[in-house]
Amino acid sequence: MDAKEIEGIEQHSNLIVFSALKAYVDFLDDASKVDQYNKVNKIITRPEKETYQICICILIGVVIGRLGMKVENSQRTQSCVNAVSLFNLGLSDKRSKPFKDKIFPNLKLETDADGKFSHDGNNALKWGLSNITKGDGAKLISTGQHIATAIIRNIKAIPDTDVDKDLIKRGSCLAIGENFLMGVMLAIINKNIKLKL
Repeated sequence: MDAKEIEGIEQHSNLIVFSALKAYVDFLDDASKVDQYNKVNKIITRPEKETYQICICILIGVVIGRLGMKVENSQRTQSCVNAVSLFNLGLSDKRSKPFKDKIFPNLKLETDADGKFSHDGNNALKWGLSNITKGDGAKLISTGQHIATAIIRNIKAIPDTDVDKDLIKRGSCLAIGENFLMGVMLAIINKNIKLKL
């Protein structure tokens, strides 16, 4: 896999997570119009650091799932770093300000002049990479990998296959029949997923 293909995967994986997060924000907007909004909002939201961490872990899972064994471990890790950097950049863009302010109003995600991650961005990346195979971090990574398998197979809805059943068994938040973009929202609203940040 050449550098251009890898960069394309990093960028496209970012767009996927952004699209899924946008769907979640739209859902929040719709929820604000219902009776008992405060009750509904409590069910469907989390603290912003947790929501951000969930997005980063799922993004890492998407990148790892799409690169698979086609690249060396060091390249996969670098691609995860690149993807998180792109995600933070996208959120820091002034066009994304209303979007960011709605779900991550207090997070500082801008990189410094030397290109170093912000404190929040660095912590999220470190936690995600160190929890790839354990605890609820692994469930989020599995959700990202489940999204990646849907992208690779060019399908929208999760089919009833052994691959999908295995990913669900490993902790993916997606379910058979769900649109793969629902993975982010389902992870955010899943209160059984505990993050130790």
